[in-house]
Amino acid sequence: MSTLLRAWIGWTLSWVLFWPGHCTSYLMWWFDFAAPVLYPIYNWFMITSGNVQDWGGGFGAWQDVIDVDLEEHCATCGEEVNAHKMDCPIATGSKE
Repeated sequence: MSTLLRAWIGWTLSWVLFWPGHCTSYLMWWFDFAAPVLYPIYNWFMITSGNVQDWGGGFGAWQDVIDVDLEEHCATCGEEVNAHKMDCPIATGSKE
């Protein structure tokens, strides 16, 4: 499968999965008594959305969140955002 097709599928599916999860979060907010039933549904949509985005190459519903977190981190450690992106544990998502 080509990289462009994979990126397009990942981007599309990450948004398709994000919005039902987002709507479920509003249902939990409005009907807090239903949260024990709705939270696993919400959690599945959101985690799957992120996983699909990662599979597709990192573009999708969560891209802005990732970029903002990385920029804030790089501002605190004093490095350029792209300069240490590959060895930085925050940028690479490693648990180190």
